[in-house]
Amino acid sequence: MTRRAPTASLPRALVTAAALAAAACGRGSDERPDGAGTLPASSPAAEADTLGRELFELADVVASYEASHRGRRPASLRQLGLDSLAPQLVRRLHRRGDTLLLEVAYRRPGARAVHACTGTTDLLEDASLHGGAFPALCRDASGAADTFTISPAAPPSTARND
Repeated sequence: MTRRAPTASLPRALVTAAALAAAACGRGSDERPDGAGTLPASSPAAEADTLGRELFELADVVASYEASHRGRRPASLRQLGLDSLAPQLVRRLHRRGDTLLLEVAYRRPGARAVHACTGTTDLLEDASLHGGAFPALCRDASGAADTFTISPAAPPSTARND
């Protein structure tokens, strides 16, 4: 039995595969690929909407936890089965007396107009009473707070592609 010599295309294929894998991973940051600073900021309402929707999801998980643990509140995100760090966002739980305050912030706020939004599980009730919309208290870089109305997310498409 004779052994074949490796072909020259094998190293080229490995380099191509490595380059494609690196490109697929992406940077995951707010920096532009050309290194010329940060990406242009979107509108404050769009940034608050992004944070508010994540805040809603966090409030939903907290409410589910409380319901399944006889009213006991979670002491940490770990008890909820969540990581505090997401690719673009940071999630936090704070206790203020008997109130559990939820916070979602951008990991790299940079030039964003809105840096973080906070709320309680009461926003779930607000959303159910107002057709999915709810208020979220959001802060900018200076710490000044403003209330944004977070609109409901668009329902997923049910159209079939046959």
